[in-house]
Formats: sequence, structure tokens, C-alpha cells
Amino acid sequence: MSILDEYDKNLTSLAYITSLAEFQTHLHLNDSSKRSTTDKYYELYRSCLKTVAIVARHFQFLINNNHTSLRWLLLRTQAIGEAGENNTVIKLEVQKLRSRMKEIYHRKFIWNNTQLSIDEVQEVLGKLESPNDLLSLWNATYEGAIPMRDYYSTLIATQNQQAKQNRLTDKTDSTTNNEERRIVEQLWQELKPLHRLLHAYIRQQMSKLYPELIQLDQPIPVHLTKDIFGSMMTYLVKDILPFPHLKGIDFGPAIKQKNFTEEKIFHYADRFFVSLNLTQVPNNFWNLSIFKKIPGRHMACHPTAFDMYKYDDVRFHRSPHGAFSEAIGDAIALTKMSPTHLKRIGLLENYSGCDKTILLELGSSKPWEDILEEFAGVRTFSAKSCLRYFKPLQDYL
Repeated sequence: MSILDEYDKNLTSLAYITSLAEFQTHLHLNDSSKRSTTDKYYELYRSCLKTVAIVARHFQFLINNNHTSLRWLLLRTQAIGEAGENNTVIKLEVQKLRSRMKEIYHRKFIWNNTQLSIDEVQEVLGKLESPNDLLSLWNATYEGAIPMRDYYSTLIATQNQQAKQNRLTDKTDSTTNNEERRIVEQLWQELKPLHRLLHAYIRQQMSKLYPELIQLDQPIPVHLTKDIFGSMMTYLVKDILPFPHLKGIDFGPAIKQKNFTEEKIFHYADRFFVSLNLTQVPNNFWNLSIFKKIPGRHMACHPTAFDMYKYDDVRFHRSPHGAFSEAIGDAIALTKMSPTHLKRIGLLENYSGCDKTILLELGSSKPWEDILEEFAGVRTFSAKSCLRYFKPLQDYL
């Protein structure tokens, strides 16, 4: 293990430096020198991964005759290293394409004599009432992204070429497998009846707001959702709730009254996570994080997490499976948005669990099926719990 320990030490330091450089790139989107520095660190990191993979293959006998975490460690090391063996020219091309697309995505545009960034569009959409204004802003936002099309097409072609060099059909094959596709299809079939009912109800309620624009047998025009991606109905809640006489939860005035700053909101969130027996954020989080847009700076302004840890096993920081992180995030969101919690922290006055730590701490140190079994006692995903939670809603619909 001494060889792996040594590589782990080097990889951890290099991963930290690379993550820090990427963070600076997000803060200075117009600074090509910072992107160039980040690209160089990524190249060095991949070279180190490749070396680790070559060394790990010399321990194949340990993989064949070992069922402990050492076996999983070696398997993960080989997989990561092989990902670093792709053609260097292709890797650099992918990085450049992504960097260019990111710069276009965050570029400001003019609408109604106002300069807006993609991060400011959502708030403006939420305040608009005129369908014509909603459509105009939605179109302006997407027109600003049109230059990304050619870059995106080139990116897909380049990634497919990269996948074929690794004996895969295309990029999709490198991100999913047949078992995952089967699970996703199974979950969709379980949730589909509820989804259809909910969509039909929302469409019916919105047809009362826009009788000439929404037909009950046609899709909902995306700009009328007041969401740039058409995936949230936050700004329509007051108009589509089934019981208009009941007020929804609005803690915006309380936040202003109590003089909440951006950093203060994060402190409240940190205390909430600690109350769930999760780990408190380290001091470096408060020293390194950016909570508010820096005036006059062209920067990425959306929630993004960067791995800044230096002393833990670099290979096990990743989630065992993407669905785990999403499930925990949604569960926490539902809890912290409950009237009980909002009243507890003073954001709501009058308004008529399980140990997630285990799952988070294990990271990708085991196959996700093993972690799911330890956490929930089952080895496959199911939508049954979700359907039980939404049973009252489904009965109403």
C-alpha cells in the first residue's frame, strides 16, 4: 500500500491545486491566462492518473484474490487512470470548447434597454405578467446562446471520437450502462401516472390565466412557466394552488426585515446541516467562498461546489452514484422548507429520520449497490417511497 499511499498524497495535492485554479477561472471568465493555467494543471493531473493506472495493473493478483476495500481501491484507480489515457489533442479540444461555451453562456445581452446576464434573467421573468413580455425576454435569452450551437455540435463529435478510441459506441456509452437505463425506465414508469396527473392539473389552472394561449390537449408554452428552463413553477404557485384562500409560504419579507445577508443565509444553512448530524463546514469555506457577485466582474454566478480538501483519499470524494446526491439534496430541501423549520428559525410566524451521514461518508469507497443496501436494506432504486410521500396529492388530482 505504500506505493498507493505515495500516489494518493501527490494526487491529492495536485487535485487541490487544479480545483483552486478552476475556481479562479470561474471568477474571471474573461481572463484567458487563468484558463490556460487551469488547462496545464489538468494535463499534469491526467498524466499522474495515467501513471497510477499503469502501476495499479501490476497488482492484478490483489484484485483477483482480495475482497476488501483494497480491491475496490485498485479497481477505481485503474478506471480513473484509463480515463486519463485519451488522446491529448482531443482532451485539449474538449476543454477549449467547454471554456468557450461557458463564456458565451454567461455573456450579457440587452433586453428592453436593460443589460442582463443569464443569472439575472430568472428574477426578471418572475416579475413579468404580460405574455408578450415573457416571450420577448425568453427569446432574447435563447438568441444570446445561439453562438453556442456550432461549439456544442463540435463538442459532441469530439467526445464521440474520444469514446470510440476507448472502444465505446459514443459518448453516451461512457456515462450510462444497460442496467442504469433499465433502472431509469423502471422509475419513470412508476412515476409516470402521477406526473401526467400533475401536468394536466397545472395546464388546466394555467389555461384560466392564459385562455387564448394554452390548450388542454397541447404542451404548455415554456415562456409562460416564468422559468428559463421550464422546469420550475415557483412564480406560478400563487395562481395554480388548488385552494386560493390559503396563502402559500412566503418568507421573503421576513428575510428583508431581519436583514439577512448572503453570508448569514449560509450560516443558517450550516447550522441546519449540523442539526442533521452532518459535518460542519471548515473555516476555509468562509475564507474562500464567494457569496455575492463582485461588481464589474464577468464571472459565473450560480451555485457551484469545488473540492478544496487536501488530506483525504482523493479517489473516494465522488458520490457512489449520482442519484444518491440528488435524493439526499431533495430530502434536505423538503425538510428545511417545511413550516416547522421556517417557524423555528423565525422566518415564518403564523401558518394554518434516517442516518444520511453513513451514505455521505462512504462516498465511492464501495459499489453503489452495497452502499444502498447498507443504507436502505435494498440493492435497487425504486420510486415507491416518493409515491407514498405524494399519495395525498395524487388522490386529490
